[in-house]
Amino acid sequence: MIKQWRWKLWGNGTRVTIVIENQQANIPYFRSLAVAVTNNFYIRDILNRRLVELSNRNQSRRKQTALRLSFAEPESELLIGTEEPGQFKYKDKKYPFFLTLKKARDVDLVLKGDERTNGLLVISGTAVFDCQFFQYENQLGTEYLFGTVACPGLAEMLAEGCPVISDEREGLNLKEPFVAAFADAVSEVISDVIKREQIRLSHIDHAKTSRRTQTMIEKILQRMNKIAVEELGIILPPGPGSGKYGPYNTSRPAVLRFSTPFYFRQVDHSFQVTMIVDKTQLLEQDLLSFSYDLPESMTIEPPVEDIAVANLPKDGRLRWTLTGVEIGAKGRIGAACGPYSASCEVVIAAQASGKGYGHPSGKHTEWNMDNSTDLFRGYELRNLSNDMDRAVYSPDERLILINTEAPTVRLYVNGQGHFKDGARLLLAELFLDVISDELARRYVDRTTHKGESEAYRQAKQDMIRRYGVEIHSVLMGE
Repeated sequence: MIKQWRWKLWGNGTRVTIVIENQQANIPYFRSLAVAVTNNFYIRDILNRRLVELSNRNQSRRKQTALRLSFAEPESELLIGTEEPGQFKYKDKKYPFFLTLKKARDVDLVLKGDERTNGLLVISGTAVFDCQFFQYENQLGTEYLFGTVACPGLAEMLAEGCPVISDEREGLNLKEPFVAAFADAVSEVISDVIKREQIRLSHIDHAKTSRRTQTMIEKILQRMNKIAVEELGIILPPGPGSGKYGPYNTSRPAVLRFSTPFYFRQVDHSFQVTMIVDKTQLLEQDLLSFSYDLPESMTIEPPVEDIAVANLPKDGRLRWTLTGVEIGAKGRIGAACGPYSASCEVVIAAQASGKGYGHPSGKHTEWNMDNSTDLFRGYELRNLSNDMDRAVYSPDERLILINTEAPTVRLYVNGQGHFKDGARLLLAELFLDVISDELARRYVDRTTHKGESEAYRQAKQDMIRRYGVEIHSVLMGE
C-alpha cells in the first residue's frame, strides 16, 4: 500500500508529493505530519511568504480537504528591530545583516530540535540556513528570545563555493572565517539583551522537575512516610479542620470520614474504629458499603457489609471493635456511598508508644499515635530569599523545600524554571539531608535526650546509613 501526502505551494504552481512505498517505514499520522511540517524552522519562512496546503491522498476524493499550514508566533515584545541593520567586515569588505529580536510573553518556547521556537532564524535570500544564538547558544538568558537575522552575504559566499554550511548539513559552519565573523557581529548586537535576561532569569521564584523525576521523588516520600510510621513510630496529628486530614480547614464536613485515618494499636488489646457520616448530605435510601482488607490475625465486630443511611445512629457514627494478635499486622477499612468514599489504616504494634532513640530503657515523652498524616506531604523548588540554605523542611506545610537561590541548585535550573534530569544526584543528596535531619529530630525529641546536639548528630548519621542507599538508588533509576 502506498501512502501519499500532497503539499502544494500556490502562486508558482509548485507541488510537492511525499510518497512512502516502503512498508517498513515509520509513517506518521496526517495530523502529526502537519504539525511537524508547520513547526519545522527550515520551512517556517516559506510558510510566512507562501500559501502552503497539505492534503491527505489516502482519503476519498469527497472527503479530501486541504489543510492550510502556517506558523503562528507567540505573543511577544519587540526588543531589537524590526530588521535593525548591522554589518561586519570580512577581508576588508563590509557585509550587512538585518536583525529582529523578540521576547515571548507567558509561554515556554521549544529550545531544541528542528521544531525549536526560540533562537534566531538565519535567512539568506529565500533559504533558511540555521536557527541558533551563536555565542549564546544553549545559555541562560535565551529561553524566551526568538527572531530572525537576514544576511545576503551567506548565499553569495555559498554560491562561490565557500563552505558556510556544515559537512553534516546541520546548520552553519561556525569554523568557517566568514561565518565566524558574521556570528561574532550578531552576538555583539544581542549581548546586552541576553545579559539582562540572564540577570532576570537567574533569580527564579519556583522551578519544576520532569514528570519522571517527580515520580521518583514521590516514591521516595511514600517510602519515607511509611518508615516514619512503621519503623520509627513518628506520627503526626492532623491540623484543625473538618472532614479533611491535614493543616487546612475545609469549612464543610466531609460526607464520609473516619475519626482518624490511622489507628496504631497495641497487640492483644481491643480498640474501636469510628466512621462519621454527615447524614445531611445524603438521602435516607442511600446505601453505604464497606470493604475490609484485614489479615487473619485481626478480628472485627460487627463485620457490616452495607447499611442504609436511614439505619445509621442519630449521630451518624458507626463503630467497630477490632483486636490484633500479631505484631506488625496491617489492615485497611474502606467505606463508600455513591461518589463519596473514605478509608483508614490499622497497624498493630508491641506497645502504643515508642522507645527512646538508642536507649530502649530510657524514658520518653508521650505522643498521640492516632490522627496520623504524612510527615513529608511533598516537595517544591522555591526561592527561599537566601543563598545559604540548599534545602529545608517546612513543618507548617510538611514540604521539603529545595532553594532555587542556592548556587549549586541554580546551576541546574534553566531560565524556564526546569530542573535538569541530569542533576538527580544533587536532589538525592538534598532529600537525604533533609529527611534524615527531620526524622532524627522527631525521634530524639521523644526521648530524655531532647535538646542534646550529640544525640541529634548520632541519630542523623544512623538515618543516613540506613536509608541513604535507597534514596540514591531511586533517584538514579536503579
